[in-house]
Amino acid sequence: MCNPALKKIGKRVLQIGLPIVIIAFFLYKIRDWGNWQQLVASFHQWNYWLLALSFLGFILQEMSYGLIWQAVLRRLGHALPLRVCLRIYLASEFVRYIPGNVWHVLTRILWVGKYGVPRPIAFASMTVELITKLAAGALIFAVSLLFWGNLGTVSSLFQSSFIIVL
Repeated sequence: MCNPALKKIGKRVLQIGLPIVIIAFFLYKIRDWGNWQQLVASFHQWNYWLLALSFLGFILQEMSYGLIWQAVLRRLGHALPLRVCLRIYLASEFVRYIPGNVWHVLTRILWVGKYGVPRPIAFASMTVELITKLAAGALIFAVSLLFWGNLGTVSSLFQSSFIIVL
């Protein structure tokens, strides 16, 4: 077995070191792409209230997706506590960005299996959740069309999207 003290040190190094490496890489790439001067020049134009509001919206969106997944699991006969569902959902979202785009599915299926949810039910819950997200996104987009000033923009959007799909 591994030494517990060594394991604790390794965990602490990852907790502190990994975010520092990610931020350093991000800042290096911004500077490398030549957009750093542009970003610094427009820094005074940022609307911090809108930035905070968008961050709050992002947090609420992610929390609502966790609630949707909990409701789907409950409908499929496996009621899990809210805290457990949110922990599994939010943690599995972090691995979504590892190349392959399948790790968040596998992670969630394996982690929810620890709470007695069979793998087919876990996979079905994710499928229903995805369909629900797509339907909600389509509904929000349809409602947003009411606020578009120029509907010609919408038609050009659909034409360019259709070309990209082809």
